[in-house]
Amino acid sequence: MRHLNLSPEVKNPKSSKGLDTRRTILEAALEIFIEHGYGDFSLEKVAANCGLSRGNVCYYYPTKNDMLHALLQSVVQGYLDEFDEVVLDQGLSAEDKFLKIVEMIMSDLGTEETSKFFPELWALSNRNKMAMKEMNLLYQRAREHLNGLLAEINPDLTPKEVELIGLFISASMEGQTPFVGNGKEFQGEIVPLTRIAAFSFLTLAKTITTKDIDA
Repeated sequence: MRHLNLSPEVKNPKSSKGLDTRRTILEAALEIFIEHGYGDFSLEKVAANCGLSRGNVCYYYPTKNDMLHALLQSVVQGYLDEFDEVVLDQGLSAEDKFLKIVEMIMSDLGTEETSKFFPELWALSNRNKMAMKEMNLLYQRAREHLNGLLAEINPDLTPKEVELIGLFISASMEGQTPFVGNGKEFQGEIVPLTRIAAFSFLTLAKTITTKDIDA
């Protein structure tokens, strides 16, 4: 099982122990969130899962919502760190970077952790306004890399058009999770589906015009 790359917020960069403790707590929280859902997500269970006292956990994350916020921030930052490596690669063109990010996202859909974590978050956002806000922010930040590359590939697009196309591409990939996720019917077809996605989205990015969107 691929482990979601956690990148905890560093409040005191001089304290490596504090960062290690945060990562330990968030890894335990992630495991519970994935395997048991938000209903069993509590400070007590996270503390038990990582071998710390409830007091120690509460020192870093006083409430359940504080921990959920930190967990979501950490997960998305892990993705952003990976995307940054691609975008900063001077040896790749904007199109190559775009394709690489699409391939990274698509291949990630087939992992057990990803195919459980995000659907659980989607379900929670229907009942929890804080989770909805966090989820929207998470996806907004995740789209920033795609949007930047879209603007570079097709400079005639307005910022609003870039935003809408990036949203469409992101939603199109995420929407495949119930079909290509871990243990799902078409998990074995994720490689050809990734090729289809890469071709379709790059063609869209290069050829779509304002007239197409307005029409």
